Amino acid sequence: MTFTHKIEMPVRDSDKVEHATQRDGDYSVDVTPATKVKKADGRDANAVIFQKKGARQTPDGGVKVNGYMAIVEADDLVTSKDDGYPEQMQGRDRYTKLSETQAVKLAIEFRKDISRMFDNQDTDRGAPLVVMGNDGRLYVNSGNGRTAGMREAYRGEADLIKAAMVKYAKKRGGDESANRVSSMKNPMAVFIADTGMPLDALVKIANASNKPNIQQMSPRENALSDARALEKEDGVMDLLQLGEDGGESLISENNQRFYLKFIELTNSQNDGVFDNDGNPTVMLENRMQNALFAYFMKDLPREASDRLLKYFVENPKELGMVSLM
Repeated sequence: MTFTHKIEMPVRDSDKVEHATQRDGDYSVDVTPATKVKKADGRDANAVIFQKKGARQTPDGGVKVNGYMAIVEADDLVTSKDDGYPEQMQGRDRYTKLSETQAVKLAIEFRKDISRMFDNQDTDRGAPLVVMGNDGRLYVNSGNGRTAGMREAYRGEADLIKAAMVKYAKKRGGDESANRVSSMKNPMAVFIADTGMPLDALVKIANASNKPNIQQMSPRENALSDARALEKEDGVMDLLQLGEDGGESLISENNQRFYLKFIELTNSQNDGVFDNDGNPTVMLENRMQNALFAYFMKDLPREASDRLLKYFVENPKELGMVSLM
């Protein structure tokens, strides 16, 4: 699955335009309130897209996306756990016990208060941000954990959640919209980006939106995400200095250019990568170690690379390393 999108970029004083348009692929999906959302089997899905256009931005303000609020069936969304999801779009593994536990926790919270799952200006909160593929299906970009939490919530007593969705639909679209949402089995609110977007923008949004208060990444997920970040720019691996015997520290002075580029690509400058004196930390070294292992395992069969990476990042002491992730 590929996507194309118009991305509104932050404007610098020197810029003469207010936004830039990036294209990747040979098609564009223009979303309007009349757009037909599709199910996995190609049939039309029951979806209500509201007329008023809005906007979302990443928590750091780096990417702004225009689109529409909508209410759709929770099971019609394609999450990173579902078959057919473009795995390069997010470095997430929703099959972990950690993710299952957090989905249950979110479900309990949603049953108590669903109000925070509607409008919000940031992509890491409120209704999940979704993009439409050329197959008409909605792919969750930011909010896979929230979507899992909503699906879990509907497995229990969720009358208050559905009632809140119907009430929101009536407020935004009147009685007709409310009646359509009332006929849904498990309705949930989403924010649909108004066109497709390039993969690098999707990855940036997903990474910037993965805040601890929503969904904490496991070490393995972090390694996969960081490894994909290393693939973004040609020549990054040429900066890596391993020494004649392969024992050069990843945070040595010789590797300064590499670890600074790593921090830039992974947007990790606020993640404990430097101590109070500005020196790179062991935490940074360990994170780069995991990322490099994931990077060099990427050409192995998926099952084999997953098992090796899982063992590598979860059993560092047995391998003579220290884990601070």
